[in-house]
Amino acid sequence: MDDPTRAGVWRDLSSKPRLIHVDTRGPGEYGRSSPRMRFDPLQLVAWLLGLWTIVTGVIALARAGFDDLAVFTPVVEVAGAPLTPLLATLLLLLGIVLLTLATGEVDDRTLRILGVVCAISGVVWLIEPDAFEPYLATQTEHGTRALLVGGGLVAASFLPPLSIRRPGVRR
Repeated sequence: MDDPTRAGVWRDLSSKPRLIHVDTRGPGEYGRSSPRMRFDPLQLVAWLLGLWTIVTGVIALARAGFDDLAVFTPVVEVAGAPLTPLLATLLLLLGIVLLTLATGEVDDRTLRILGVVCAISGVVWLIEPDAFEPYLATQTEHGTRALLVGGGLVAASFLPPLSIRRPGVRR
């Protein structure tokens, strides 16, 4: 019972060199020699949507220019949609958030909530596009796009992760 070398018991490592050490796991248990790797479709969808929104926002900001600090004018067109500098900045921030949440361990719950918020804003823009038109230059196409982004995130968040055979590793 008092054996200090037993797994799961803290040992005094002060006399050993300071290295990161995770118990006594061999490379076959949790190491990278596994013949399968995890692939999350939500990660791919969030990355693609994040890159698309970042590119759209940066192009709109570049076309609008930085001569003055007006956030509602000029209205520029990117990919068939009119954008104000304010909407372009919001798209840029949305893309950064999507890329951040999709990097590393995918946070599916937060991405699902973000998808629902995008879908709700899309429905509002579809019903009342003129309410935000002076500020964001919204049209019904904006509502359709926001609804597609939100629906894509929500749908992808319910897909199970896939297990793909790792090339070159055999077991």
